Amino acid sequence: MVSKIKLTLLSVVVIVVFFNLPFYKTWVKTRLFSEENNIATQLSQMSREERMINRFGNSYKVLKDLTANFHRLQTAEPVLLLPPQGFVNDKKVENLLIPEPAIFYYFTGYKAVWYDSPDVYRATLALEFASDDRIFLKRIKSPQELNQLLLQYRQYKLDL
Repeated sequence: MVSKIKLTLLSVVVIVVFFNLPFYKTWVKTRLFSEENNIATQLSQMSREERMINRFGNSYKVLKDLTANFHRLQTAEPVLLLPPQGFVNDKKVENLLIPEPAIFYYFTGYKAVWYDSPDVYRATLALEFASDDRIFLKRIKSPQELNQLLLQYRQYKLDL
């Protein structure tokens, strides 16, 4: 019993010393206890959308803006084929991290699939990257077009 108490006290001391090192002390102050990360302050001064953008950054904003246009494409049940991150990086698109399909659904409320999903042939939309850093949604019009996209995407490993 005494050894358990000593071990617990030692653990507490190690944690206190660790977070008092200059680098980690700064991290704690800026990440955990800063005014902008305070949930009470965020709730009183920011809308839900502002908090989501603050938390998830550019990827959330881009994907949310793109899916706002789903109704224009007149797709009954839109399913987006998500490209692998390596494909996006090769297209030289900066500050866009492709989320996994479950996170995409959390962001937007719409379904998405990766190229290795059993439901990949349900995909009706894909992301198209222009040379001037613009991103568009394009409708997948045929199984052949989907297969061409899958061939391109399968050259890349899926990264989480």
